Amino acid sequence: MKKIEYIRAKCNGCAVCEMLAPHIWIMNKTDGKADMLDIETIANKYRTIFPDEIEVVSEIVKSCSGKAISIKPK
Repeated sequence: MKKIEYIRAKCNGCAVCEMLAPHIWIMNKTDGKADMLDIETIANKYRTIFPDEIEVVSEIVKSCSGKAISIKPK
């Protein structure tokens, strides 16, 4: 399965991720950056993409103005 890679330091708070996939992202009220839900690593930057999410995650990758989100193989 592919994974979402999220580099929070690159996030500029555009909120397109939360708008398109609120089940994966939530905007942090303290600093205005996105937080990824259901993270899978201690580094807090990876999450599995499930088959029914691939289309929306691909759209988020294209739309993320901070280029903070990408798709990585396994």
